[in-house]
Amino acid sequence: MSASDEHVSSRLRAYAVMMLTFIAGLVAMSIAAGALAFSRPGGLLGGGALPGSAAAAAGSAAAAAGGTAATPNAADAAANAASQAASSAGQAASSAGQAASSSGSLDQILLLVLAVMSVVLVAMFLALGPILTSAARRRWRSSTGPAPRDASGVRAALIGDFGAMSITRAAVGEGLGVFACVVAALTGNMLALIGVGFALVMIIVVLPGVDRFDAFVRDVTREEPFGGSR
Repeated sequence: MSASDEHVSSRLRAYAVMMLTFIAGLVAMSIAAGALAFSRPGGLLGGGALPGSAAAAAGSAAAAAGGTAATPNAADAAANAASQAASSAGQAASSAGQAASSSGSLDQILLLVLAVMSVVLVAMFLALGPILTSAARRRWRSSTGPAPRDASGVRAALIGDFGAMSITRAAVGEGLGVFACVVAALTGNMLALIGVGFALVMIIVVLPGVDRFDAFVRDVTREEPFGGSR
């Protein structure tokens, strides 16, 4: 194996290790996020045992009941004190219910943002391949100096562009996966982890390999004989 081939092989291994690190990190984060989501009230699909609106309604009813009992028809001072306590507890429950309702709205917003971001990042991931390949082709054709005259030289010249494209696309997938983990942990909704699945697929698709790199070289050089006219 020539020095150029050895250089290409070592770079491909380094890129592959980096991608596998991305995958391992996402898997660990998704497990942690899933554990947090499962520990929240309501479990797997998010939401507490009592929805915010229901809690607010129950609290309002309790407050109303307490206020009714506190009328002059109360039998004695003890009953009046108890009714006032019930009214205060009802008002507290109503406030807690309203807060829970607001939290539920925030959870829905986060899930909606995740859905929109998933579509945008997947589209960006798909577009980056042709865009970065085209940029590498332009650099290859406009570069100064003598063209490499053998396959090893061409491969060595293009390994950097291939690595940059692979890492950039994998980073897009990783960003989606990290955000999905955050949303799952904050909302308690395990469905958010579907985004991690998309992210893992995106990273695996660009996992560097010899065949994928050779296809990139052929695409950049446009099937030219390695070292031929640019």
